Amino acid sequence: MNRNYNMSDAELCLFISNLCFTLTKDISELEPFGMNEQKIAELKALGDEFEVYFADVVSLAYIFKETDNKNKLRSSLIETIRSMNLRAEMKWGKKSTNYKRLAASNLNALSDNLLLIKARDVHSFMTEFLTELEEFGLSQALLDDLNNLNLQYENALKSIADARKTREDKTLERIRKGNEIYKLVAMYCEIGKKIFAHTDYARYK
Repeated sequence: MNRNYNMSDAELCLFISNLCFTLTKDISELEPFGMNEQKIAELKALGDEFEVYFADVVSLAYIFKETDNKNKLRSSLIETIRSMNLRAEMKWGKKSTNYKRLAASNLNALSDNLLLIKARDVHSFMTEFLTELEEFGLSQALLDDLNNLNLQYENALKSIADARKTREDKTLERIRKGNEIYKLVAMYCEIGKKIFAHTDYARYK
């Protein structure tokens, strides 16, 4: 969806406020063309409502907040996986099949979704070998902590997706509202221009 006007939303709101003042001042000349106080009041209300509509900076703030939370969880998840990997190294050695099975040497390069998949895989693997790794400090409590961290991380990814979707929806709605208001503004201005085009240059402008 494209914006049908070149001015910013803030400039449009200011223009509406000034236009309502002008329409009220010139209402006697505009009344024969259907202009009245109710229409002016309705336009003013639309402008006021649009001015305080969910700003994009608010949407971005939500995205930044959720992203910051996700990044903190991501760091914790990577450190936890590395600690699990260390236990496998201590038990079987770096050349062992079990150690290589974890394939947890380049975690920072993984995308968020792939890291989540890897974390779930590590949890499953460690659960399977809990008894063998107990001597190196692995416990059910640590596995539960990893599982909870995985859930938190997954929820964080969903929250970012939701925040981005909300921003997209609000942006489209803001454009739609702005276009509707601008169409009304353009129509009212066109009426005034036609009335004063040949009689009053200042009011035409």
